Amino acid sequence: MAGIQEFIGSMSKAKGFARPNKYEVVFNLPALLNSSIDARQLTLHCNTIGWPGHDLQTQSRKLASEPGIEMVQSHAFAGTVSATFYLDTEHSERFLFEQWQELAVNRYTHKANYYNDYIGQMEIYQLSSEATQDENGKMSGKEIRTYGTKVHDVYPATISATEYTYEVAEAIQLLTVSFNYRQHLPINIHDGNKYPTI
Repeated sequence: MAGIQEFIGSMSKAKGFARPNKYEVVFNLPALLNSSIDARQLTLHCNTIGWPGHDLQTQSRKLASEPGIEMVQSHAFAGTVSATFYLDTEHSERFLFEQWQELAVNRYTHKANYYNDYIGQMEIYQLSSEATQDENGKMSGKEIRTYGTKVHDVYPATISATEYTYEVAEAIQLLTVSFNYRQHLPINIHDGNKYPTI
C-alpha cells in the first residue's frame, strides 16, 4: 500500500504525466525560402512528430581475460525527425517542403547549393495545462510549455509518397516528411517563452 501512496505522491509532485497529444512544433524556415505559406500553418497542421534521439558512441576495452567494458568515445544525434502534416486542398504544405528541397538541390540543373542556404531550425515543446483562477474563483487550464528542444540545421530530406483510395472518403490526406538535422539542444523554459505561439 505504501508503494501506491508513493506513486500518487510522486505524480502529484511532478504535476502529472506528459501526454503525447500535448505538443507544439515551431519551424524557423531558411531566409531564402520564398513561400506564400506561413510557417504557423505548419505548426497547426503538424499531426505527429517524433522527438529526436541522442546516443553515446562507445568503444570496447578489454584487458586479458577480464570482462570488457564499453567506454564512451563520443556522442551523436541519432536518426531523423519524422513528422506528418495535414494537407490542404492545394497541397500548400507539400509545395513548401518541395521549395525547401529546391534550396538544397535544383531539380532541373541537379546542382547542389550551399549548406547555409537551405538549413532551418525547429523547436519542439511538450505542453501541459496550468491551472488558473479568474476573479470569480472559476478554475481553468491554460496551455504552457514545460520542456523543449531546439533542433539545429534542419532540412526536409525525404518527402514521402502520398497514397489515394476511394475506401476512406472522409479521411484527411496526410503528408510524411523526414528531416535531417545536425544536433538538438534543450530550451530553457521561462516566463518569456512558456506560452505557445498559437
